[in-house]
Amino acid sequence: MELKNKKVAISGGSGFLGNRIVKGLERKGAEVIAPRSKDYDFRRIEDTQSFFEEHTPEVFIHSAALYGGLGIIERIPAEIYDYNMRMMLNIFHASIDWEKEISKIEKMVAIGSACGYPGVLGDNMREELMWNGPVDESVRNYGTIKKLMETTGDVYRKQFGLNTINLPLATLFGEGDTFNPDRSHVPAAIMRKIVEAHQENKPFVELWGVPETVREFIYVGDCAEGIVRAVETFDGLEDCEDQSKYTLNIGTGKGTTIDNLAKTMSEIVGYKGNLKYTGGSPGQLSKALVVDRMKEVLDWYPQTTLREGLKKTIDWYVANKEEADKRT
Repeated sequence: MELKNKKVAISGGSGFLGNRIVKGLERKGAEVIAPRSKDYDFRRIEDTQSFFEEHTPEVFIHSAALYGGLGIIERIPAEIYDYNMRMMLNIFHASIDWEKEISKIEKMVAIGSACGYPGVLGDNMREELMWNGPVDESVRNYGTIKKLMETTGDVYRKQFGLNTINLPLATLFGEGDTFNPDRSHVPAAIMRKIVEAHQENKPFVELWGVPETVREFIYVGDCAEGIVRAVETFDGLEDCEDQSKYTLNIGTGKGTTIDNLAKTMSEIVGYKGNLKYTGGSPGQLSKALVVDRMKEVLDWYPQTTLREGLKKTIDWYVANKEEADKRT
């Protein structure tokens, strides 16, 4: 797909990842529309239909989501499930001319998550194994919606010819992330604790979970680049017969222990204190994507190393800490 002069709409376009995708699309010459929720609430079918009718996008990237760490997932599981399910279904529904039974747009891009994969896969999260078991209990409300994105795309493709792809992502980090304890993912949550411990000269940092927990992390700038490349070049595999042919993992494929992540951050910050773990539930012990398909299809791999990305993020966070901590 040639993106120059293409009208591309994106939900969550002002968010942490969405903002980077918008910039990547604009560099390609696309006309980008990034509606705010105060103008179009995609949880409401009326707002969603109005958006499609008024702006007539040629491509839609669904990046918006209500998410957070395990704390908020445990506290408001139904609210997260309801919020994300309504948005997804309304956006797919509004992309179709139901009277003519045809798609209104050229391409739908659903931004998924590693949380959508079965918990039993560990670091073997391959596209063709998406339905080889349930998502991990710790992320069931959020992960189930991400898992269903693949099936939603499949049934809309079969009935209406909607060209849609599904892009599960590794855990993001980078400048502009959410550092609010209620909403932050693992990298930002740990980073805030270590930076504050260093600034306040605390003898130790208490981290939730167990040190050997393995997660995969991708720098947000790299992730956005991968997504834009997939919008341009990925429309499914020719040599695959099931619905996974339209799914493409975006990540590094490299798992990192939480302890290694925290120690790397401590070194960058200059923190000399100890790391103590609470032993609380870590969710899945191991979680990482397999990115062989991504490397072959996109002829691309993320260029920012974990340490490089963490250094950029820490420098930005320290310089913008007060404002960053207020972001929800």
